[in-house]
Amino acid sequence: MKQRLLKGWTIQRFMFLGMGMMVIIQSVLEKQFVAVVFGGYFAAMGLFGFGCASGSCYTPNYQKQTIPEKANDTKNLEFEEITQK
Repeated sequence: MKQRLLKGWTIQRFMFLGMGMMVIIQSVLEKQFVAVVFGGYFAAMGLFGFGCASGSCYTPNYQKQTIPEKANDTKNLEFEEITQK
């Protein structure tokens, strides 16, 4: 847990923590206590590094696999005759 709090800080984690804290402070000042939960979730994401704040929401681009050149080589094909008994 200590390593999770101290390691892997990125700009995205700082922003999640900062924006979450801003939502918490603003909701308390406006007495909108339901929004404290919303801000607390985002602040916790930044503080503990889970969810999108840890970078786990990234999905790599799909790359179509190419067929190797030798798989398209039709010069050396061998055929076997199949007979029915």
